Amino acid sequence: MVVQMAKALGARVVTTVSSPAKAALAEKAGADLVVNYRSPDAADQVRAFGPVDRVIEVALGANFQLDLATAGPHATIVTYGPVDSLRQSGMYTGRVFAAMGGAIGRIPEKIPALWNSLSGKPRDPNTPISVVGASRLGGETVEHGAWWLFLNILITLNFFVGVFNLLPLLPLDGGHIAIAWFERFRSWLYARLHRPDPGRVNYLKLMPFTYAVILIFGGFTVLTVAADIVNPITLFSK
Repeated sequence: MVVQMAKALGARVVTTVSSPAKAALAEKAGADLVVNYRSPDAADQVRAFGPVDRVIEVALGANFQLDLATAGPHATIVTYGPVDSLRQSGMYTGRVFAAMGGAIGRIPEKIPALWNSLSGKPRDPNTPISVVGASRLGGETVEHGAWWLFLNILITLNFFVGVFNLLPLLPLDGGHIAIAWFERFRSWLYARLHRPDPGRVNYLKLMPFTYAVILIFGGFTVLTVAADIVNPITLFSK
């Protein structure tokens, strides 16, 4: 996956492996050079390929000498151990949640661009997509063997659904959570004022608002599906 990500960003990739089976996987992923790090001339093979300015290491203790022997004078060596990997994963998860919140907040301003894409104008790649669009992108990444990108799309889509579902609007889960907290706060306040508990919120009174939310979400879904069919976003040029 790391090899595919680096290649997608335009890097020339050297991969060090320990067995022919791993070498075959690296070559299939698109590595420009595959070297068995147990070979006596492993460092010479890498240096002959060209200067190395980035090293991603998962076993620094075992490969430190090889990394030093092949890295360029201004190279950066990046390594993650088990503990640091957990920390980095937590930081990445936080950044994804923050980005999702910002993306949801920008949805209304993207509606004009979605509407314009139905008339044949170029589709803004930053406009929202529907399940149809996500499925098309997933199929496109699999077709081109970009499995790392497929997994990224899958993870991002699940994150988005989870964050979106927390919006304090009925009929979303976030709306029910907000009402539950409102009932708890109101009961606490009435108890402090020595007044009887008012009980549960009357959901029937909220139904007009719920129907309005459903109508808006339904219209937005139809718009994104239509845009994904008429003028879909693509990741790879044909």
